[in-house]
Amino acid sequence: TPAEFNTYELQKDEEFDFSQFKNPEFILDGKPTKLIELAKQVYSEGHDLFILTARSDSVAGAIQGFLNQFDIKATAVHCVGDSGSDIARNKRKVLLTIMESYNKIYFYDDDAANVEAAQEIGVKSYQV
Repeated sequence: TPAEFNTYELQKDEEFDFSQFKNPEFILDGKPTKLIELAKQVYSEGHDLFILTARSDSVAGAIQGFLNQFDIKATAVHCVGDSGSDIARNKRKVLLTIMESYNKIYFYDDDAANVEAAQEIGVKSYQV
């Protein structure tokens, strides 16, 4: 699970298989988490909604398609998984870009390192 991934330490001769992160089928057939309700609320209130994910760029369209199933349209889907292994740093870069155009940003993530990186630049952030 994502929570297990965030804390699991690889043992000798182990490696993570991220192939599902690049497969749109796993996105479109995915089960929504509690964050889908938050996304619905943000979108229905007329706010811009940005998705930042550690997934590959190849699934950005599938993420938008998944959201469409719930009548949600993201302003943008930022996939940072292709930009190297430091996901927290990559998400922070995207947040800095978003901050150039928005004065109020809320960031929700399941990884403490990502939340901490966002908080360091002044983004109101919550671990879910």
